[in-house]
Amino acid sequence: MDAYGTALFEREIARDERRLAALPDDAPERRLFATSRTLRRAVRQFEALRPKSDVAPFLAALGEVSNANRQLGTTFDGMIPKTNSSCTGYTDTVASMIVHDQDVARDIRAKGDPSQSARRFNETYNRSVRDLESCQKNESRVHPS
Repeated sequence: MDAYGTALFEREIARDERRLAALPDDAPERRLFATSRTLRRAVRQFEALRPKSDVAPFLAALGEVSNANRQLGTTFDGMIPKTNSSCTGYTDTVASMIVHDQDVARDIRAKGDPSQSARRFNETYNRSVRDLESCQKNESRVHPS
């Protein structure tokens, strides 16, 4: 089952890479999609964490998410007309996820119980998915490709 999940994930990432390459460099959708893809890679790292895991790869993935999210926020700030609040909500939710992820890593390093911080992460991730879908739907109406 793990091998199937990994193969499916790799296939989705390859599909996403092709889709990302097809978007214009300056398109807000490119930044949004890049952030979402980077976040999914970090989630994959999160799913691989175990009580005695080396959290360095996970923290590196979080750094990439933070950079992508910061660039996305800058893109949204410069858009005219302004982006929908669900889009800025997405960047806020992703920033919150990064904090919860760092809490999970801290708990694992301290050999503590990461279950509460992991639960907060999962809740925030689910909210980010809803925010992303809402952003994409609303932005396609205001800023058609």
